[in-house]
Amino acid sequence: MEQKPKTFGDWLREKRAAAGLSLQAVADRMTVAGHPISKQRLNDIENNKPRTKGGRPPRPTENQVEAIAKAVFVPIEEARLAAGLSTRHPTANDLKQGRLLAYFNELPADQQAAALAMIEALWKQQHSRQKAEKYEKKARSG
Repeated sequence: MEQKPKTFGDWLREKRAAAGLSLQAVADRMTVAGHPISKQRLNDIENNKPRTKGGRPPRPTENQVEAIAKAVFVPIEEARLAAGLSTRHPTANDLKQGRLLAYFNELPADQQAAALAMIEALWKQQHSRQKAEKYEKKARSG
């Protein structure tokens, strides 16, 4: 029996589950990264809900694919391949992410947990700072 080719939505669902993230958490992480996407749009992508007249599964933009990769902690090239996008030359950030992932994978489980907790704390701190700056900017302009 031939297996149906995996869609980007199937890939996203697997990676999101592996990262232990909800759809809302992924949407929140993408908004902070400057690539807003709704929870509903992510749900449509994951469930391969057709949004075109041709009935094709929804296809996120290149920027959204890259933001999704970052949000679910996966190398950008892997996400681009899953979305059927052409490969591109790795950037300095891609190389940093690869090094970080290699270092992380070599740590014992207890140290991985500690490293992850530290990174999450830094991310939350940055997220709070960005929200405060956005609020202040809105208050000054309105």
